[in-house]
Amino acid sequence: MKKEDVLRAYEEQKAACIVAFPTLTGSWTYFVQLEKAIDSYFSDVASVSDSVRAVIRGAYVSQTKAALKCKDDEKYGIEYNADVGRIDLTPYWYAWEWLKENLADKIKYTTSETSAQAEGSAGEKIVDAEQPELETVVKDILTARATEATQINDYAESFWQVNSKMDFICLVEDRGNVVKTPNKKAIVEKLYLDCGLLAQSQENGLDIYVPSYLGGDASA
Repeated sequence: MKKEDVLRAYEEQKAACIVAFPTLTGSWTYFVQLEKAIDSYFSDVASVSDSVRAVIRGAYVSQTKAALKCKDDEKYGIEYNADVGRIDLTPYWYAWEWLKENLADKIKYTTSETSAQAEGSAGEKIVDAEQPELETVVKDILTARATEATQINDYAESFWQVNSKMDFICLVEDRGNVVKTPNKKAIVEKLYLDCGLLAQSQENGLDIYVPSYLGGDASA
């Protein structure tokens, strides 16, 4: 989710909580903690940007190898996979599922017995000083970027591992004359556009270089 979408959903949940618990205000400690955590998440993009760049580099090298054909490749059994499909990083991003639920249901509270006896009702809802579920949410948000970076780095490493045997053959054998060379622009367009890495980087506000012919700033 983009930051503006997260903040919009959060403000709706916050307003619903204040309605459910009239004694709460916008300055409630846990609201402040959640807001700081959200801001921290979207401000901390460096490590995840590095990880996604590693994915792009690994995929680019893999695709370059797949497109480079030499006369004696068949002799040495050199075959690279030219079909990477869509590189989907969605499973690695922090899931803002708590924003899609009723946040008020996560708030722990007690019921005033005095009020219950006097009014013959369920009594006044008094919000507890400690909120275990909200504390867990705050902790998850604050650690989300580190988790994302680790998982995406592992994914990036898979590109280097998949053809490691072929890489060694290429180092020690003469593959003969080159019969087909890679098209750099075609590979980049495939990774950024067809595989969806451009959209995913923009969606998550990452610091990823975009080639000028894809609409990026060539001086970046």
